[in-house]
Amino acid sequence: MVLVSLGLQPKQIAFMLSVRSHYNVEWHEPLGRIRLSNTIIKKNLLDAFQRLSTDIPDDLTWKCAIKNEIESIPDQSDRVVTPLYLAELLRLIVGNAKPGNFTYKWQYSFGATTISRQSLVDSWADYLVTYGRRDTFIIEIATGQYWDNRSPELRYLLREFEACLPNGVNAHCNCNLEIEHFFGRDYEAIKSSATQLFTESDNYGTKFVDRPGNKLLISSELNKELNKTAVTGKPSVYKSNRGVTESAMQVGNDLSGVTNIDVLYKYVLLRQLRLAAFAAKRF
Repeated sequence: MVLVSLGLQPKQIAFMLSVRSHYNVEWHEPLGRIRLSNTIIKKNLLDAFQRLSTDIPDDLTWKCAIKNEIESIPDQSDRVVTPLYLAELLRLIVGNAKPGNFTYKWQYSFGATTISRQSLVDSWADYLVTYGRRDTFIIEIATGQYWDNRSPELRYLLREFEACLPNGVNAHCNCNLEIEHFFGRDYEAIKSSATQLFTESDNYGTKFVDRPGNKLLISSELNKELNKTAVTGKPSVYKSNRGVTESAMQVGNDLSGVTNIDVLYKYVLLRQLRLAAFAAKRF
């Protein structure tokens, strides 16, 4: 799943090979424990929820559900990690950033002096959080205005979110799934009903339509069918269980009967917080 769906860079593959060589630990075997603080992430998400949800009716069950998902983020994540899980985190959270620090961590981990497995894990956990990199990654999921569909991080996030839902499909192994825009790319299609939200097409195209919260997975066939469907008509299609995923059905159930464009808009922003809360627990 990680190698094919996300794709690892050479240095993460080298990390896994070196752990196996130096410590005789296979990629799925426990290597040690890491403890990651979620304090800054949780505060940011709760503050954003308070700001964005003030004019959303309290009787909408998804409003409470999203708040609960944020509040359930543990203040500290204490996890047993494997070499593959560490490589996954290194690819998602750090990528090609901080090359100098990588060299230092590499020399410390795999140099002439052998350190314990837990010391190795502690060192790379420190690398993940240095300069707030993990916090930045997750908060960007919550607030980012433009995530390209070709982004490996976006595709992996949406697939993993789907795979971890109750009754969700293994989206990593399903080549028939595509990214659907809940609010479609065509500004003219929503212009007349969203004059208070978007003053011009540029504002819609660069700051809203490519937000992570506006994207979900559905079958390629249904994606084509929905190309010209108004955003107000999509929830009922998502609920139909015809070529849709569990994440699409979640959106359909949440928005059943909702036609207020302002509420649909706010849902996209709050759904980003849901994705970020998931990422805080998973990554």
